[in-house]
Amino acid sequence: MPHEQRPGWLQALTLLTQLGLSFIISVFLSFWIGDWLDRQFHTGFLKVIFLFVGLAAGGWSWYKLLKPFLNP
Repeated sequence: MPHEQRPGWLQALTLLTQLGLSFIISVFLSFWIGDWLDRQFHTGFLKVIFLFVGLAAGGWSWYKLLKPFLNP
């Protein structure tokens, strides 16, 4: 259905899936990068820093996805 309007429930399900995947992927990817850097540099704090970076990136992604619905 590229040019047709999707049904409401399908549009809501698509948005919910995008929200979940974008948040989870950004958090896990950032945490994984921080863990890899910790192993490379023999530190123990980078995974925590990158976890917060991933949380911020996930929040920003949620904001961008939900902005059209928040400001009518």
